Amino acid sequence: PAHSAGQSYTLTFPTTAPSSGKALVTDGSGNLSFSSAGGLNLISTTTISSGTANVDITSGIDSTYKNYQIHVLNLHPASDGQKIQMRFFNSSGIVTASSYGFATDGRREENTQLSHAGSGESYIRFSNQGIGYNSDESASIIINLFNPSDTTFQKTIQGNIVFINDGGNMCVEHFGGTYDGTFAVTGVRFYMTSGNIDSAIIKLYGIS
Repeated sequence: PAHSAGQSYTLTFPTTAPSSGKALVTDGSGNLSFSSAGGLNLISTTTISSGTANVDITSGIDSTYKNYQIHVLNLHPASDGQKIQMRFFNSSGIVTASSYGFATDGRREENTQLSHAGSGESYIRFSNQGIGYNSDESASIIINLFNPSDTTFQKTIQGNIVFINDGGNMCVEHFGGTYDGTFAVTGVRFYMTSGNIDSAIIKLYGIS
């Protein structure tokens, strides 16, 4: 009720301690519980410390959240000048059909414009330039995956990548991608145009 001298208030607290990262939320009737307060909710962390051809995230992408965000931190390729690519999983497995499309736009640090696009491809590509593989060169990426469990509309992603290319130049690109299909996405795969992913940390978040 609105505050006045004669009013009383009852707040019912939960009886158990919260887990890490939780906050008190109310149901509007004074009953409190520990839950996610909104924002990014960490679902999983995948750490690559030795070379692998494919990094698959096949758990945690479902109807729990409408939107998901993936952070790829300090991805280091095993081969110089390779580009990072992505494919979707559905209920039948990895989707490799030539029905992906993508477009990128960005800049190299000396102010060279970068752009790249593809249609009818078997992958989504994030950059125009290849990533350097020297010990101090890597790529970091943020990817937004929109409503993956929806089966009415085509699948879409959007994001940004910043990296050091194989010429030692910093590059930043914005990208979008799609698959011309209405299946529910259940996972994603990351891989290089050639060679292995040497190391990376990949975090999957649900957005509430």
